[in-house]
Amino acid sequence: MRRGPLMVLFCYILWGFLPIYWKLLADVNSYVNLGNRAIWSFLLCVVILAFGKKLAEVKAIFQDRPEMWRLFIAGGVLLVNWGSYIIAVNTNHIVDASLAYYLNPILSIVIGYFIFKERLAPLQWVGVALASCGVVISVVSYGHVPWLALVIGLSFAVYGAIKKTCRSASISALSVELAPWLVPMMIFVGLMVAHGQAGAAPTWQFLLLPTTGVVTAVPLFFYSTGIASTDYTLAGILMYINPTLQLLCGTLLYGEMVTPAQKITFAFVWAGLACYMVSTLLQARRQGRHP
Repeated sequence: MRRGPLMVLFCYILWGFLPIYWKLLADVNSYVNLGNRAIWSFLLCVVILAFGKKLAEVKAIFQDRPEMWRLFIAGGVLLVNWGSYIIAVNTNHIVDASLAYYLNPILSIVIGYFIFKERLAPLQWVGVALASCGVVISVVSYGHVPWLALVIGLSFAVYGAIKKTCRSASISALSVELAPWLVPMMIFVGLMVAHGQAGAAPTWQFLLLPTTGVVTAVPLFFYSTGIASTDYTLAGILMYINPTLQLLCGTLLYGEMVTPAQKITFAFVWAGLACYMVSTLLQARRQGRHP
């Protein structure tokens, strides 16, 4: 395998094992975890850009007002995704989080159809229908919508749709996305700590909080570096390593049970994904590309 696909693969593996990291911080308030992730990710991005002498890229983004505002909005959506994911992991809903990222390509297809007026192949329509059936089965079985899975999956799909309209490089873009949220997050975390609401965690967990920036920036670096030389079809297939590893973490490491209804939901979603992947591979073959 070439260097580019290997870096993308490594990124997905790191994302797949993120539940283990957030479980280490389980005693810290989830919102404090979110605030720290935003703060330390921003600071690390600035350090990376400074060492790479690329701070001019950030200045250029701020001078391009439409691009800047798109990234500001993307940052807000990203925080929703981060927050809901952290809550899912720390409330023992890793299986739901994995379902979210299996659903993500299907949700992206729907957004592409309605927002970007992209045409769907017949197999893609079948995939959307099967995944939708899976969600409906979950609602009927439990009597409620699987909100965590839908919020995580939909927020990431919306984030991807906004990023589709942006031109900025990944690290520069992330720093701008988080910039307007830096001060509010610092104030929020400070107030939580001052009022004793940061969580009943041992000292080592609080000392681990600065690494939230590392677990955010490092996979992103591998992805942004490798994706340029990776066939998009192959990248789309490799991405399923992430939710698969999350599912294994939830069930094998943390003992989460997969209920019969969840198994049926997963079966429908996986069937929908199979249709999506076959459609993608057929389209790539027609265009003369090979994953």
